[in-house]
Amino acid sequence: MSYLFPFMQFFISLLDLYSFFLITWVILSLLDHFDIINRRHVIVIKVMHFLEALFRHPLKLLRKIIPIIGGVDLSPVMLYFLIMLVKVALITFIF
Repeated sequence: MSYLFPFMQFFISLLDLYSFFLITWVILSLLDHFDIINRRHVIVIKVMHFLEALFRHPLKLLRKIIPIIGGVDLSPVMLYFLIMLVKVALITFIF
């Protein structure tokens, strides 16, 4: 079982990075929605396209299951909880 430990650590690190990108995407989306950031800036455009490409398909699947409630999209929150659930499952599998 010890031979799987480095691979599990790498996968957990990838999940941490993915969840960090998810939180970044949510914050940037809120800043964009309230017109705090300039959506036409080159760096903002590239970052937002990258983050939207990362989360387009998982969020699309979750939006089929979870409806928008009162104009609030809860699918990013559910995706974050699912990422944390997988992370906890991997950690308990290792130990």
